[in-house]
Order: sequence, then C-alpha cells, then structure tokens
Amino acid sequence: MALFSISELAELEDKIEYLKLAKERLEQAEKSMGDELKFKVLEGLVRVELELFAEMDAEDKGKVEDVQSRLELALDALPKEEQSEELATESLGIFDLALSLVDSRRLSENSSFKLLSWVDGAIANLPDAETNPEIRTIQGRSKWVFSGILLDQQDDETGKVPREDDLLKSLRDTSTILHGIESVEALLLRGEVLLNLGNIVDGEDQQEKHYAEAVQIFKQVQEKDKLPEQFVQFLEDFGAEED
Repeated sequence: MALFSISELAELEDKIEYLKLAKERLEQAEKSMGDELKFKVLEGLVRVELELFAEMDAEDKGKVEDVQSRLELALDALPKEEQSEELATESLGIFDLALSLVDSRRLSENSSFKLLSWVDGAIANLPDAETNPEIRTIQGRSKWVFSGILLDQQDDETGKVPREDDLLKSLRDTSTILHGIESVEALLLRGEVLLNLGNIVDGEDQQEKHYAEAVQIFKQVQEKDKLPEQFVQFLEDFGAEED
C-alpha cells in the first residue's frame, strides 16, 4: 500500500496515476495470495478504488455499481470460519471506508445515495445486526451521513430544507437506532442528531424536548471523555437553563 500512501500527498494528476498503479499492483497480488491474506488485499483495493472514484473527472469515473461490486468481493473474501463478532468487525471496516468517502462530499448526490443504500442493505444482512452495538452504531452513522447530505441543502436565509420530511424521518430513525448504546461514538452521534432535530422541528415544546435530550447525552459524554468543542457552547448555554 506504499503507492497509495504516496498518492495521498501527490498533486491531483500524479495522484490518479499513483492510484491506478496501486490498483494494478494489488490486482496482481490478489491473484497470487492465498485465502488467508486475500481479504487484506481486497480491502486495499477497496481503499484505492474508492479514492480513485472520488478523484477522477466525472466522465472517467465509471459507475458506482462497479465500486459496490468491489466492496462485495471484499466482504465475500472474509474467512467464513470466523466467529460472528470477528466477522462483523472486519465487515464494519469496509462499510466505514464507504461512509467516509460519502461523508467527504466528493461524490455526486446520486452516487452518494447509491453507496449509502448499498451499505444499509449489506449491514442488515450481518449476523446480530439488530443487537450488536457496533453494527447498530455504523447503521446510525449511515443514516446520519444521509441526513447530512439533506442538511447541506438547507436555505441559509429561511432555514428550510427541500426534503424536510425525509430529513426528519432519517434523524428520528438514527436516534432510535442509537438509543441505549453507551459508547462515546454512539452518544456523540445521537446527541448531534437530537440537536439537529431541535433545530428543525416545528413547535417550541418539541424543540426544547430534543435540546434537553441532547444536553443529557452530552453530559454523559463528559463523564466518559472530553466533549468536542462544537458542542461545548451548546451545553453551556442550554445546559445552564436545564440546571
């Protein structure tokens, strides 16, 4: 993966060439690797192809379905004799790569939604998808990334969102998925979701309800870890009212 690391520092034109060369080398390695190492090679190919897809000009990108096929090949290469918990952990790394790319806002909206739809469907097929907190956390993250794309369309002057019903449903679904998970990552994500719900919903009572829930969650985070700066001011302002 040395070529891929170099490509992250290169100018755009050189970066694409480095990525293409890295892809070629990894495809060669895939043919000669045994099953034990095949997943790691395919995981490297996923990283390269996702980055290549994002960086290339629109007319050269190809189809997002081709990227999804590579993601599926990587998942299929996971050793099936692994315990379900280990299998889920390895799989989540693949989903994280796809979500990070969508969250970078370097893809078209259409490609972003297609990748998110693929992630949601693939996660739902994992063992223990409804009970494993790590799987539920990345499900929530996928919903939050979708919500973020819709939030980007919010009008600066009116505060209106073109697809407000879809946004509200996505935010509420995210909150439900993350409810009861005590990791700092899940708490922060749910707190941010509730904060945004408070910003969007109509009715002062509903707004205050969501803000109050966000305050309680951010206080839980403070008991476990340092609260990110973007939430500190909110907690100081609204949390003081709650106290």
